[in-house]
Amino acid sequence: MKNNTMKNTFISIGIIFVVLIAGCTQQNATPPANNSNADVQKECGTDVDCFQQTALNNCGKTSLIATSSISGLFGIDSTYKLKYESRGKEGNQCIFYQKWISIEPSFPSDTQLTQEQKDQMISNMKQFEGKEVICKLNKSEFDTYIQKMAGFIKTGSGSFSSDDLPSDKCTGSFYEISQYEFT
Repeated sequence: MKNNTMKNTFISIGIIFVVLIAGCTQQNATPPANNSNADVQKECGTDVDCFQQTALNNCGKTSLIATSSISGLFGIDSTYKLKYESRGKEGNQCIFYQKWISIEPSFPSDTQLTQEQKDQMISNMKQFEGKEVICKLNKSEFDTYIQKMAGFIKTGSGSFSSDDLPSDKCTGSFYEISQYEFT
């Protein structure tokens, strides 16, 4: 019995060691100089700097999951979780993708809204969950949007919204939401 416990302990330590070594090796790996990884998307997780640097490098393929909080907008405190992707280039256009994963509204305890008003506001906000937008932007528009987006996520302030994406260059289920009301 004691031998099985020791054996299982050594196996567990070995697995952890292999995972750690693999993670360290992968983290420190450098891509080949000939850029043969151009079709590989760099997963940045929640690292905004990683996403920004990769995307701004000639529309590099990358993805980011970001959570942002906004306080007091229309009397609501909200937490948004979005997925952002730079999907590379198509001709001279950079491909940008954005998806609203979740929206969690909350109301300050001193709110003067009725329950019906709260329910309507929550319903209006929740309709954005799962909505997507994909845009084909020229490099200048793309860089400006990426910089504004990254700045907002890092600081929680600044002027940044999906309205910054030119609707004539974007498509997706986000645009199916024709109107919404916050009051």
